[in-house]
Amino acid sequence: MAFGEGAGGHAGVTLLDLGVSRLLGLPGFRETLRMDGAEGRDMAVENLTDGELQSLTTATTKEQWERLCNEIKGRRGEQYPGDWYEKVLAKGLHYRFMM
Repeated sequence: MAFGEGAGGHAGVTLLDLGVSRLLGLPGFRETLRMDGAEGRDMAVENLTDGELQSLTTATTKEQWERLCNEIKGRRGEQYPGDWYEKVLAKGLHYRFMM
């Protein structure tokens, strides 16, 4: 399997590629996710902006949180931002509204 080939020989960016790129600190790096839909193309998913993160941080109700999440995903074709796990889930921002 060549560098950049995923499971089954599909061309695309693998998690290894993403990790190596981050370690090297490549300028202009954006996470790229493999789309396995009918078209099977690669699609870059924009990262969370500072303003979006600030809005999520200051959300006070579950309804407000859900509306903000839907707006953020809506701007990215119903995909979560590329850094969603790192900036939101890993930091536990969503736990306030899980009950």
